[in-house]
Amino acid sequence: EKVIETLMKELYQVMGASGDTFNRRESIRTQLAQGCGLNRELVSRRLLVMLGKEFGFNIGDENDTDRVGLSADVETIPTRDLIPGVLIEGRDAVVCAPAGSLKTTIAAMFGDTVSSGRQIPLSTELTSIKGRVIYIASDGGESAIPTVKSYARRVGTPVDTNKNWIFAGAHTGRGQSPWAYCFRDLQWLVKELQTHQNTDMPVRLVVVDTLRCVMDNAGLDSGIGPMSEAMRLMQGIAAKYNAAVLWVHHTTKSNDGIAAGHAGITEIPTSVHFIGKSKRKHNGSPVYEWTVKKHRNAPSRVVSYAIEDEIG
Repeated sequence: EKVIETLMKELYQVMGASGDTFNRRESIRTQLAQGCGLNRELVSRRLLVMLGKEFGFNIGDENDTDRVGLSADVETIPTRDLIPGVLIEGRDAVVCAPAGSLKTTIAAMFGDTVSSGRQIPLSTELTSIKGRVIYIASDGGESAIPTVKSYARRVGTPVDTNKNWIFAGAHTGRGQSPWAYCFRDLQWLVKELQTHQNTDMPVRLVVVDTLRCVMDNAGLDSGIGPMSEAMRLMQGIAAKYNAAVLWVHHTTKSNDGIAAGHAGITEIPTSVHFIGKSKRKHNGSPVYEWTVKKHRNAPSRVVSYAIEDEIG
């Protein structure tokens, strides 16, 4: 165990270092696998727990304080709906949908209502909380950010002129690779949240589009990898900086009502939403059904909608 601890600390430091550290990282991983019996998944779990501790979150089995019982009148931090019926301030949510069901378009609409205060059709109430939006666009490589902007313009969201949006994604001209659920990029996210935390426009929404892409970019398997630790770490970040996190995710190819990958993807988040395509049409446009499966212990509900090219 002492050898494992030493190698893990070295790997942790190398993972956060700048420059080309690939060979050193793989050398340490090989030592952990061959000499200590730790495969990549177990190493990834330990790294996420270590990263959580650096940020001040305990997402592992260990706890430095003894468990105590809490009385019924214990004070709790109040929460508010960021987007009524959809997103809660400082909490996480996942929206699962098949390809071509307007996931990115709707995520852009959410970003618009948070950054501008404009009401969106999927919510019956106007949000009273405004703030910046961090949009992590990793689905599609370098085309991801232009795609998000294009979809946003389709529904009348002026992302190009909105200074309250911060994009993270690939950009060859600036030497930026797609955002990944890795040390360096998570540290960047926390730094952005800290930078704007005490301003008049703090970050209120982080969109991760898509969950599988950011995990794949980091070498994490969203099916059998350390998804519970990964999602709990993001929950801790959301709560600490009072920003909602929206995971955009795919459903299985065979069933629009089942999320692809690890069961924790829909079991852990505070709010869970599914999008499905119905057989109906509205003025020639396909009708989609947004199902709220879990949101602040509220009953499930279904919202039908269509997006027409002429009016958005």
